[in-house]
Amino acid sequence: MTTFLTNKFSIWPLNGCQVFQKGGIILKLAIKLYRIHTCKLSTFIHWAKIPQFTQTCDLSVYTYKRKHSCESYFYRNDFVMKNNETNIEYYNAIAKEYNNMLNKDSDRAIRKKVADKFCSIVKNAVVLDFGGGTGLDLRWLSDNNHTVFFCEPSSGMRQRAISDYSDLPRDKIIFVDDSATDFLQWNLRFPFPAQVDAVLSNFAVLNCIPNIGLLFQSLALVIKPGENMIALVLTRKLKSKLNGNFRKMLTSFIHQGPLTLNISYKKYTQIVYVYSIQEIIKAAAKHFDFCSSEVLPASGFTLIHLKRK
Repeated sequence: MTTFLTNKFSIWPLNGCQVFQKGGIILKLAIKLYRIHTCKLSTFIHWAKIPQFTQTCDLSVYTYKRKHSCESYFYRNDFVMKNNETNIEYYNAIAKEYNNMLNKDSDRAIRKKVADKFCSIVKNAVVLDFGGGTGLDLRWLSDNNHTVFFCEPSSGMRQRAISDYSDLPRDKIIFVDDSATDFLQWNLRFPFPAQVDAVLSNFAVLNCIPNIGLLFQSLALVIKPGENMIALVLTRKLKSKLNGNFRKMLTSFIHQGPLTLNISYKKYTQIVYVYSIQEIIKAAAKHFDFCSSEVLPASGFTLIHLKRK
């Protein structure tokens, strides 16, 4: 059972749960969003004695929908959307300088490690390059005869990729437009002509997302059963948490959520969510099997391999 300290009348999303807040009362809840059906919502509201909410009221902080026979429920919430917008603004701001930031020998060695791992598993495939940035993986993906759906929500980063890799065949590299990059909408509008054979998520893309459970639900829609996902993520260990900011570490433990870090560039800020491997496995478990993880020494990165169920 999870305890939430509540304050004022509002609904806040936290780790896949909804926190129903009523002034000064501690409500013990462990109700995951995908288990809340409309028929049960009124019962819960009655139990919580929150007369301000009714079954027909506009709970505009989130919505959730079911796609025909799909068992997964999706919701849009203000927190996730605001976070996405904040990070998009950050990456738009650094788009011109991003390649120089990742131009160190160590960064190139890490990218080669990811490429070698990916190509040892995935052959001649249709690949979703999720959070492709400025396209630094496009060359080796193309050289290995992959067709790529390039999904990058930052228009500045995406335009840099389009410009830098204009020599690559456009029938093999498909740049996904803004309207299709929002994974929260994929259950309503399928973003690609067909399901892909593999997903690549390089250089800590997962760490930009506050609720990776939602991401894995969405990715499960677009990748074929039995196919592979390779992701490079920043992960945490107890030792690194203890050496970091104590308040953030304590908050992370209490709320059972990721450790958050803020990275600033001029007036823009990016929020980074640092997950443990166990948190990633748990978030993906409904839709993906965990195959392996490999810590890349002296980098802070872990390379993980998941397989769609």
